[in-house]
Amino acid sequence: MLCDLTEMGLIKIQGIESKKFLQGQLTCDMESITPSHGCMGAHCNPQGRIISLFYLFMLQESYYLLMQQNMIPIAITALKKYAVFFKIELRDASEDMLAIGCQNPMPDDALNNPTCIRISISSSRYIIAGTSESIQNIRDEKLKNMSMISNDQWKYLDIQDGIPTLYPITSGKFLPHDIGLDRLNAISFEKGCYTGQEIIARMHYRGKLKNHMYKACISTHFSPQAGASIYAQHGDETKVCGMVVDACLAANNQYHVLIMTDELHAKHSSLFLHDEKQAIFTVFDQQSG
Repeated sequence: MLCDLTEMGLIKIQGIESKKFLQGQLTCDMESITPSHGCMGAHCNPQGRIISLFYLFMLQESYYLLMQQNMIPIAITALKKYAVFFKIELRDASEDMLAIGCQNPMPDDALNNPTCIRISISSSRYIIAGTSESIQNIRDEKLKNMSMISNDQWKYLDIQDGIPTLYPITSGKFLPHDIGLDRLNAISFEKGCYTGQEIIARMHYRGKLKNHMYKACISTHFSPQAGASIYAQHGDETKVCGMVVDACLAANNQYHVLIMTDELHAKHSSLFLHDEKQAIFTVFDQQSG
């Protein structure tokens, strides 16, 4: 199974202080990033809210952040606020690089590929990123024996695996714990300070975790959009109690959804989109990542 990740783009960070710069900005530990090991990570604002979410990898002494293409301008603008103090270059590398997704069995020539990133510990899916030419060669060769799936089908697999995606509408809306980044090994609690670290660490160690991410489904004529509010009825009042993280259409107006809400509402309330109270979310267990 292969997927052309056409909705993804890349930011390239290079220069003698790249590692130092990223260590002070990202939630993941740069000491763990090698040519053969990448991971998920996030860049947060000083209030601990996620500006951008990405897969980080290293290739030929440069670092790359792989994320939704429409997130590239937002991420670059936020990173450049701090990049001016370091000897680095930071640019959109989407035209030079490509990414494909695959599921076991892995392409043989990708097993030792330095840009092969496993989605999560619990997933059998991988992302392979590299120069346009190298990725195109892998794609063309492996399509002889593998079927191609769409970006929507890949998103469905992300939702089933509890993998969140950040979009411009949800940039700055979530704390890392809200969407399970701690369970996805996208946060290091042992590394030094980084932007937003004080708030994120306080929540983690003091156990003040109000919201969590849940997998859900809903039958509705209105497509649930990332960033849309989720509501619950409290007596005569309708109150916001969460947010849609991501959604994809399954069939017959049935959507698979990742939502962010608190445990009380997830377990004991009927949750709905504001314009369609009769369409109730069926909420499953909290994602384990």
